[in-house]
Amino acid sequence: MSSSYILASLTSLIVVIFYLIHYVLETKVNIYTCNVLRRIATICTNFVYVIPLFISIERFFNILFQKSFNAILLTIIVIIIEIPNISKQLSSIVSSHVTRASDSICGVTIVVNNEFINTMNNVSYSITIAAPIIGCILNFIIYIISVKKLSKGGSNKTIVKQEKALFISVLIQSSFPIIFFGTSSTIPFIIEKLKTSKEIGWRIVDFIIYFGYAACILVSSFFVKALRNMVYNDFRILKKDPSIIRPLKSNW
Repeated sequence: MSSSYILASLTSLIVVIFYLIHYVLETKVNIYTCNVLRRIATICTNFVYVIPLFISIERFFNILFQKSFNAILLTIIVIIIEIPNISKQLSSIVSSHVTRASDSICGVTIVVNNEFINTMNNVSYSITIAAPIIGCILNFIIYIISVKKLSKGGSNKTIVKQEKALFISVLIQSSFPIIFFGTSSTIPFIIEKLKTSKEIGWRIVDFIIYFGYAACILVSSFFVKALRNMVYNDFRILKKDPSIIRPLKSNW
């Protein structure tokens, strides 16, 4: 999950660096290259919204059936679900029937406007909203099942607390993207209603989204004792403990 946040942030950072280099050198931005980089960043960013769902699916199989979900099958499902997002981004790069619109980063953005792309846009936005919500519901079910199994097995309170911490951590990573996505989506409309610069609105959107990514990783990590102690050790707040409890492993 953290890897998806890092990848999304890095690809978006590349776009910013690309823009800043041309701004500092006072050279023209290559429109096609800029648009390709932005599309790649958008594809990577969209994975942030769906990965928590698949983490929850894998944990569900681990807890309920005591076996891991087939990693290859899960990867194929991820790719299939991401087809609407990928296709709408790639279409603007490879399609010959495009229109151009003004853009604050690339100067001009390439837009494809047809029935297929509009449908893919709607499907992509629906998945972006639905995936974190379904992930949260699955994660709650997993937590209830885990606590019941641990209680019946006579497990001590420490293990139950660990499961609760893991539940909160995954819940944060599932819900934060949709919270910040929803918040950032309203900013342009608010800016427009206030009759101020739209460019400022989009910069606020970027700040909210990537601040949300960083906050999500930081906050969710602190609910897992092993990760929290690791941070404390790095900042010399806590003496190193050789017996660190490893959180539940996941192929994601």
